[in-house]
Amino acid sequence: MKNVKTFLFTIIGIFLLFSCSASAASTVTTSEIYSLANGDYLETILIQDSTSRATSSTKSGQKTTYYKSSSGVTLWSVKASFSYTYGKSSTCTSVTGSSASSSVAWKVSSASSKKNGNTATASATGYHYTNGALVESLSRSVSLSCDIYGSLS
Repeated sequence: MKNVKTFLFTIIGIFLLFSCSASAASTVTTSEIYSLANGDYLETILIQDSTSRATSSTKSGQKTTYYKSSSGVTLWSVKASFSYTYGKSSTCTSVTGSSASSSVAWKVSSASSKKNGNTATASATGYHYTNGALVESLSRSVSLSCDIYGSLS
């Protein structure tokens, strides 16, 4: 009988471990690509938590726009990390903006972020240098909003 109880508790423990791991996982929900005239492109990815709408009235995740070269190398990015509450209304409770450059030819400004009602936005500007001279600049913003049902757009 003791072995049966141990076996059952082990099975229940494994089940709980996998169900907790699955609920904590993030899900890529959308990916958009915008081509630029010079062959480079912008890729925007929205990642949101996979918490069931039936068990929670909060949602969190991040939306990132990557500026990529025509060969697919990420040159710089701007990201908004956010959280929302939803139900009878929808409100952005926090947003944090961040930016990064992964190319010596590109410098990127510190990201600014703001929230307004159910919308969160982060913005940054990338500056392209050649031989120490500024060649071009490109400003990008990532915005997202949450409706009363917890759907992000």
